[in-house]
This record gives sequence, structure tokens and C-alpha cells, in this order.
Amino acid sequence: MKLENLKNQVGIKMNYRDIWEKTLKNLEKDMSSVSFNTWFRNIEFVDVKDNKVRLLIPHPLYKNHLETNYRDQILATYNSLSENKVDDINFILRENIENEEKIETLDVDNEDNNYVFESNLIKHYTFDNFVVGDSNTFAQAAALAVAENPGYIYNPLFIYGNSGLGKTHLMHAIGNYIEDVQKKKVAALKQEYQNLVNNGMDPASREAIELRTRINREEAALNSNEKELKEQTAALKEVKNGANDAGQ
Repeated sequence: MKLENLKNQVGIKMNYRDIWEKTLKNLEKDMSSVSFNTWFRNIEFVDVKDNKVRLLIPHPLYKNHLETNYRDQILATYNSLSENKVDDINFILRENIENEEKIETLDVDNEDNNYVFESNLIKHYTFDNFVVGDSNTFAQAAALAVAENPGYIYNPLFIYGNSGLGKTHLMHAIGNYIEDVQKKKVAALKQEYQNLVNNGMDPASREAIELRTRINREEAALNSNEKELKEQTAALKEVKNGANDAGQ
């Protein structure tokens, strides 16, 4: 069934391309050779998307001139040759296509993404299940403040105390809190992007490009944070082991 659908899609695209080739021939008859060679010879058919013919143009100058002087003529000629009428003609640049290819690599539907680095945090050590008592109230408050504003308060944070008071738990709770917030932030941005595209936002628009750039930046930060957390928790484990050995 999938193979049959793929064949149908290929057949439809070839049909659209054939119609475009016929459109070009008709347009060539209706204008001077100079005009046709200047404005149409270098146009490439891309596809029909959202009921719009998408044509690849070599320079922004083409876009302005074609939209102003030839859009209606192209649309009318194309529809006169096609049983499936289209609504519009879109003139796009090569960078628009490249940006769309990047979009396809964004897994906007999957919130549990597999990132390049996996931290070695103990996942069940969180602030929610940390038991607060007289001996660790300040340490818990300081750790939470660091998690909520990493790098801005108590930098560096040094936790010390007797065994069994929750030092390891707090250390991992900070990392888990930061990681969880960052993942939720990335997931929310991806969902925002998907909603905008579903509501008709042009993936090649400035707003879409800026949002994708922000998503990529946040994902890169998450990757970096997870790598750093992995290295730091390993280092802290060595420090703790060394302190325990010294105390024996």
C-alpha cells in the first residue's frame, strides 16, 4: 500500500511538472524572446504545495518583477492547462528550499528527544522527594535557588555535612531540575512552531526562520548542559569519594 501511494505521489508530481513545461511553451508564444529569456529561462519548477505552484528563481530581483508583471498571466495559463486548478504562484529562492530541508530535521512532535549527550544524573533524586529537616533547610533552599538561576547565585555552590543528610540528593536534584526545565522549554518552542505552521505560517518567513534558530540554539544549550553536567557529576563523585576516604 505504501509503495502504491509513493507511485501515485511521483505520478502527480510528474504531471504538475508536465503542466509547467506546457505553461512555459504557451508563455513563450505570448511575449518577446527577450522577455522570455530574461525572466523565464532560468525558472525551475519545484512542486505544488498547499495548492500553490512553487517556482525556484535565481535572484530576489526576479521575484519582485515576476510578481508585479507576470503572476496573473502565469496563473491563468497554468490553470488553463490543468484539471486541478491552483490558487497562486509562489516564487522562492534556493535558501528557502534549504531552510525547509532543515525544518524536516526538526522532530517537533517528539518531546522525549534523544540528545547527543546523556547526563549521568540519578533521575529519582529531585527536589520534590527531598526530605527537608532542621539540618538541611538552608542547603535545600540554596540548591533550589541555584537550580532556578544557574550561574547567578551561590556560584560556586559548596555543600558539606555529615553522611546521610542529602548532599548527593541535592547535587543531582539541581541537575535534574535544570535539565527538565530546558527540555520543557525546547518542547514548548517546537510546539509553538508546529502550531504556527499548521495555522498557515510560511516556513520560509522571517518569523519561522527566527523561531527555528531559537529552537536550534536552545537544543545546542541543552546538549552542552548535559555534557557539562555529566562531567561535573563525575568530578563531584570523585571529590566525595576522596573526602570519605580522608575521613576514614
